Amino acid sequence: MTTTHAATLTYEQCTRLAEAGKGEQALDAFREYLAGHPDDGAALNDVGALLYTMGRLDEAAVHLGAACSCLGEERGQALWNLAEVYLASGRPHKTLGLFADLAGKGLLTGELANRTATRFLDDEDRGGAVEALLGCQKALPNQDFLDRFIEAIRLQRPKVAFFCETGGTNFLTDICAFTGERFEARLYGRLTDEQMLEALNWCDIAWFEWCTGQLVRASQAPKVCRIICRLHRFEAYLDFPKAVRWENVDSLILVGNPYVRQYLNVAVPGIEQRTSVEVIPSAVNLERWAFVDRLRGKNIACMGYINQRKNPGLLLQCFWQLHKIDAEYRLFFGGQPQDAMLLQYVQTMIEELGLSDSVFIEGWQEDIVGWLDDKHYLVSTSLGEGLPAGILEGMARGVKPIIHTWPGAREFFPPEWLFRTPDEFCRSILEGEYEPRAYREWVAQRYSLQAQLKSINRLLRHWEGNPYPPKDDDGTIQEKIPDGSNSPETREGVAHYDQWYRGATVRETWPQKARREKIVEAISTLDRTDLRIIDLGCGLGHLETHLVTFGSVIGVDWSHEAVETAGRHCPEATFVCGDIRTILLPRENFDVVVSVEVIEHFTDEDQQAHLERARDLLVPGGMLVMTTPNRPVMEALNNESIERNGKAWSDQPVENWLDQDRLQAMVEAKGFIVDRIEAFLTKWRHEGLHTLLVARKNGRP
Repeated sequence: MTTTHAATLTYEQCTRLAEAGKGEQALDAFREYLAGHPDDGAALNDVGALLYTMGRLDEAAVHLGAACSCLGEERGQALWNLAEVYLASGRPHKTLGLFADLAGKGLLTGELANRTATRFLDDEDRGGAVEALLGCQKALPNQDFLDRFIEAIRLQRPKVAFFCETGGTNFLTDICAFTGERFEARLYGRLTDEQMLEALNWCDIAWFEWCTGQLVRASQAPKVCRIICRLHRFEAYLDFPKAVRWENVDSLILVGNPYVRQYLNVAVPGIEQRTSVEVIPSAVNLERWAFVDRLRGKNIACMGYINQRKNPGLLLQCFWQLHKIDAEYRLFFGGQPQDAMLLQYVQTMIEELGLSDSVFIEGWQEDIVGWLDDKHYLVSTSLGEGLPAGILEGMARGVKPIIHTWPGAREFFPPEWLFRTPDEFCRSILEGEYEPRAYREWVAQRYSLQAQLKSINRLLRHWEGNPYPPKDDDGTIQEKIPDGSNSPETREGVAHYDQWYRGATVRETWPQKARREKIVEAISTLDRTDLRIIDLGCGLGHLETHLVTFGSVIGVDWSHEAVETAGRHCPEATFVCGDIRTILLPRENFDVVVSVEVIEHFTDEDQQAHLERARDLLVPGGMLVMTTPNRPVMEALNNESIERNGKAWSDQPVENWLDQDRLQAMVEAKGFIVDRIEAFLTKWRHEGLHTLLVARKNGRP
């Protein structure tokens, strides 16, 4: 088929070739047709379906994903086709990710959920099977077979026990309900030691809410299950963490304040080597804290317990200064006093400052949601917080936050909501914008309940796959790290990288962290969350967990081992296996192409082809973000390595490093405008180990 002939092909001619069973000819025809019509969603859907029938499932998935983007509201058939491709290629988690869209189109069926769940069970993934069935259950309630199927799987999963001896279970309400849908779960309050040991023997995973004496006793008892502790704030400053035997605690969850973590590391030296520490921020149930639009007003709320840590004395001084400016403002305390002497002080100062008609202590509020209806500002003068849930909940209602700069506050909130002095407190209220919807949206983007529960579910599923006792004789779970073996039989291509990645776990090294920060910074300048991003040479997918915050992400790598691991690590992204130089991908379909430490592993000819491919994949004006070793620095390191160890710095099949001038010239020659090129990262005395290049494809976006 000549180019001249192909250029005259119509969509109908392409489909006739496909209907006649001439698969390869139809594919060639569609490829040429799409070169001139890259946004034709129907054609992209047809190519995806054709590739599916030919068994080229990864390429089919990419084209069907592109079809969904182009077709918008008319994407129903492409969604269904994509779900089938994911199932056929053994990626039920990706099919599950389409359930909400399918349900919105009225296309989700119990039969599809059944097949998806069965595929999960074939992979011995009971958690995935339950998620598939629950997802369908929400869209299709009153399906008895779904209930029975879920219960049958749930009883085969680990038993989860929640322990909360303080009685403060408010933070657990949604977590317990969520967990109970997926696991057999129980909630325990204060127990005797005998009762606690019995509960620990019953469960497979024990969750301790608050790091208190109950956790201390459990950690010092014979270990019989996995143990998780969630520490909020106040416990870090007590003696309990020092008494915990952290080697018996499998996961320590912190809620986000870096100052709390910093203090904990000082109080308990080596804690992060003795247990696994991760941050899962507190969350707000946006359904419970429904939004109420409101105009700027003069009612200020302070909610929560009234104690020394809440610093009510400072609040009264701040409010007194505001009252001098405008006596119409009112301050309402909605919380239970915990200190009789402090309460006397607060009451006395209200009288001494002449605020008796303007400040009201209204006590504990059973209906705090309704209590906020007529409030316009929510103030916190705390000395410290783990994460101020009350402030976030008020913001979800549309109330403006006014926050004293306790340690860590600047890590959470923008400066316009913070104050240090009474003068700044007054300015925060009297000046600036009043935007109720923006306050709620800010919470929704950062502290949604769905995001928190997703992280918790991932943690529980991790320990489900690693039950206690560990399988190794020494009582630990060993993680295999790739050794980079480079024997002659694995020196070429895919075999080499499959060996490289086999059994690997996803860990971010310090050079990877530096590269990731540069890449995320570059993409952040686009200020979008609907980007279509493709990562050429994604490896284990450690970057994808950060890229998905900007939109939809496809990672391509030719190592089956890497792609399988990446898919487990970041199920939100799509990973396909293939040679990035030749795999069939839709042209002009991506806003961003990412290439991290890839181009140096190509010959001169393939480097040119790599840049051409990046250009062809990008929409006009699209961004190329690339990192690669900096040739002069790498050559110096290589020479030192040969002199010191008798072998080269790298043992990868091809190392064809580029200096910055050569890289920029190559990129510009391929039709890019270079926005930024710089060297970064220092290793030992060598500066500028890697090069970052950010460029735009010529043409109007």
